[in-house]
Amino acid sequence: MEKLPDISRLPEGEDRKKLITQTLIQIQKDFQPYADELWYDGDIDNAYESILAQLSDLVALLLQREAQNFMNILYRVDISDKRFKNILDNAADTPNELADAIIKREFQKVWIRLHFSS
Repeated sequence: MEKLPDISRLPEGEDRKKLITQTLIQIQKDFQPYADELWYDGDIDNAYESILAQLSDLVALLLQREAQNFMNILYRVDISDKRFKNILDNAADTPNELADAIIKREFQKVWIRLHFSS
């Protein structure tokens, strides 16, 4: 089986844009109704950082105001309680670390779906 690439360092090419776009769509889907304002400006080279910054802000807001709904989102995304608690206990920047874990898990779902659908 081919190794899952690192979303922050994807190789060049059309597949890269498709993976980024599909990952953002997956995040928006799993974060409904909160993610309508997440966007991707088409800058492939900075897409990961841009999405991470936006999602980190959203995660911080949800942790503060909608904790139970955020836990439901983590369940939909498939972030385990163990992973969540590990980040809470050890991360210097909890929203950023959670956003990174979410992006990587959503990317993994998209990559597997695209990789095995062809």
